[in-house]
Amino acid sequence: MNDIFLPGGPLDERRFSPAAWAMLQCASQDATETRWETLRSPHVFMGVMAAPDETVARWCEALDSTPEAIRRQFVRLFTETGAAHTRVRLHREFCSTNTIKLFRAAARQAAEIGHLIVRPLDVLRALLSDDGCVAACFRESGYTASGLRVLLRGAEAGPAEQSASQPA
Repeated sequence: MNDIFLPGGPLDERRFSPAAWAMLQCASQDATETRWETLRSPHVFMGVMAAPDETVARWCEALDSTPEAIRRQFVRLFTETGAAHTRVRLHREFCSTNTIKLFRAAARQAAEIGHLIVRPLDVLRALLSDDGCVAACFRESGYTASGLRVLLRGAEAGPAEQSASQPA
């Protein structure tokens, strides 16, 4: 499998669905607006929340929230004060080491389930695959990384199976 980055460093847009690419553009804009010099996993998560699909919306609902509310919370948590604006691009040079690993993991997971391109859900799965920064932000609300993944699997199953799995 080819790398998710093209020679010279830009992310390969052809490896992402249009929705995933739009989500990554939102993440890049969020990194710039929150005054970071690099694209980090919280910014990618903000991008997922900025352009949610039905599964992401159901996952947020299971968290008793909305994508917009969660995104606002992350913007508040990760805004650097006093820093100069740097335009963050979708390029290896502007990605943290963890974000590079995240993009490669999302591509690998997509390929493992037979998808030729990375979708937003693949990126969210990769974000929640460990106890990283994004999952840590949910700990105060009582959600563990594994609990977030269970809720995501329920959201992926759809509304009928999700409501059937919740206690009456």
